[in-house]
Amino acid sequence: MAMPARAKPLCDIESDKTELTDTADRNPALENYLIRQYRVWAESTGVQDWNEALPQLVRAWNIETASE
Repeated sequence: MAMPARAKPLCDIESDKTELTDTADRNPALENYLIRQYRVWAESTGVQDWNEALPQLVRAWNIETASE
């Protein structure tokens, strides 16, 4: 499963409840750990890569285009 280089910001919701500050650069080990955990979960549950799933959904739903 492919993931964008930075899919989502890493926020400390205890101290930044509005999630405005990305703290990934301050803790790359935690970011890497969370990415590995996501990949294990995604593989075990059959999550599809969005870039592969979207064209299939467009065809199945018989629509001309899809926007993000």
